[in-house]
Amino acid sequence: MIKTIFTKIKGKIFIRTFISYMVIIALVFILIYLFSQSTFRNFYMEELKTHFSQVAHSLKPEVLELYGKGDKKGVDRLVKELKEKEKVDFRITVIEPDGTVIADSENNPAKMGNHGDRPEILQALRGKTQTAAHFSSTMGDYMFYLAMPVEKNGETQLVLRISLYLRQIKQLVNQLKGKIAVALLVLFVLALFMAWYFSRGISNPVKEIAAATRKFASGDFEVAIYPGKQDELAEVAVSFNNMVRQQKSLFDKLSENKEELQAIIGSIKEGLLVITSAGRITLCNESFEKIAAKKNPIGCAYWEVLRIPDFEDFVKKAMETKESFDTEIELDDRFYLVEFNPMGRGEKVVIIFRDITGFKQLEKMKKDFVINLTHELKTPLTAIKGFMETLEEEEDIKNPQYVEIINRHTERMNQIVSDLLVLSDLEDLEEGKRPIEFEPINLKEMVTNVLRIYQEEIKEKGLDLEVNIQENLPPFNGEKFKMEQMFINLVDNAVKYTDKGKIEIVITQPGPGDKSNRWIETQVKNTGLPIPAKSLPRIFERFYVVDKSRSRKLGGTGLGLSIVKHVVLLHKGEISVESSPEQGTIFIIRLPLAASGSQGPHGMDSGGPIRPLGPTEGFFD
Repeated sequence: MIKTIFTKIKGKIFIRTFISYMVIIALVFILIYLFSQSTFRNFYMEELKTHFSQVAHSLKPEVLELYGKGDKKGVDRLVKELKEKEKVDFRITVIEPDGTVIADSENNPAKMGNHGDRPEILQALRGKTQTAAHFSSTMGDYMFYLAMPVEKNGETQLVLRISLYLRQIKQLVNQLKGKIAVALLVLFVLALFMAWYFSRGISNPVKEIAAATRKFASGDFEVAIYPGKQDELAEVAVSFNNMVRQQKSLFDKLSENKEELQAIIGSIKEGLLVITSAGRITLCNESFEKIAAKKNPIGCAYWEVLRIPDFEDFVKKAMETKESFDTEIELDDRFYLVEFNPMGRGEKVVIIFRDITGFKQLEKMKKDFVINLTHELKTPLTAIKGFMETLEEEEDIKNPQYVEIINRHTERMNQIVSDLLVLSDLEDLEEGKRPIEFEPINLKEMVTNVLRIYQEEIKEKGLDLEVNIQENLPPFNGEKFKMEQMFINLVDNAVKYTDKGKIEIVITQPGPGDKSNRWIETQVKNTGLPIPAKSLPRIFERFYVVDKSRSRKLGGTGLGLSIVKHVVLLHKGEISVESSPEQGTIFIIRLPLAASGSQGPHGMDSGGPIRPLGPTEGFFD
């Protein structure tokens, strides 16, 4: 219960302020009361001493006159009459230097003992006015004394002593203390009333500010505080009102921006999804709700809404790498290009779903059309080629050059059809329509076999050939036929477009200190005409040729580099090209060892590096 009361007191600023005032006032008044007791007692004793001194001085002449006449009894009558007439409450005693009492206002001097040993008497005989408080054997009680010497011609004749009961002094002091206590109590009550008034003056504005703050926190932007006084709390109230106005303006602007943002997000045809690092959905639009087939999924975990394999891995990748990327995802027989964009420090990820089902269907239609077309063309082209070969054997052909032209173009069409079929097969392998058969590949042997195909053409052109294969390359697995097709197309491209200079093939693996040492890098270089910079981004497109007239002259199909790119992608690799007049053209292919699988000890035997050779000196021997 005490704890509950303390908690309530602790929570009320008025009560806390009032109690603080009350404690301070009580402590001050107690200190005043305690200090005033000794102060007023000392003051009263000083006043009493002064009064006794005045009385003693007024009596000294008469006492000295009567004593000088030898009338000791007259002195006794004088003090007794003074006590009786003046009704004083103090006692007067006259003592000779030898300690004999000759007069006393309340007792018979003859019956009183010698007072020569009293401390105040001893000091008075030395010429000093002395006060003392001690027990009186005559009166049987404690008394306060003032002893004053009565002198004549510089000699002490008598000692005049005035005394009062200490209990009387205490009674007077206690009466004074009571009056002080009453006065302090009245002042305490008045002080408490003032403390209550000032506490209310502080707590009421604070309570008003607190109530206004609660309303403001609950969303009430119309709240205002009207200060009653021009003080610090009034300044707080004015500042609060200004803050509310500013916050209302900001909130209105924020609400307007939010409405605009919601309208923009709602109008986006792509699905928009924002998730936190904990996997909770914080924002989405109607397009995403249609994709997920769930109304208002905000607050749900994304795996409750999207049942997509590997989606969690994509989200983790975005969170960890903090880099944007995109990937294709299939959901409910529809295809989406999904972009993952991490926000800030990877605490959230913005995901965009673009429906590419139409593009995929169009792509499939185009691919099916190409496949069907190539299959349909294959048969008539084979027939045409057969009849052309028959015609060439006849001797009475009038225009053999026409037959040669038809034969050459038929061969080119055959090559185009073959390349299209290869591309179609590569796409099927990439899409997983049929399994990829990886096997150990001896790159040195493969490159040697490919170069044998172009042995005569290289000799005819007088080209230098350099082949450098790093020693102890790690084992590499790949699709052997497709890898061979890749090297054939690269070498064919280099031989066709290099009229003089050299062709160089380099196969290496970066050192252990290189973070890319899990790759095997192949470079095919030639010193032919450079590829224009504007054409570099497009050279891997189907049917794209840099020099169309030369390509037709050389019998190119425009599909060779496209095949090379698809072979590299099939092996999860990367391909790039660099070209300049100074260095010629370099095709750089990087194939990951991880994609090639483990081969065991029967992998390729790379042997030592093949030394640079002359125009074909000894390479094919």
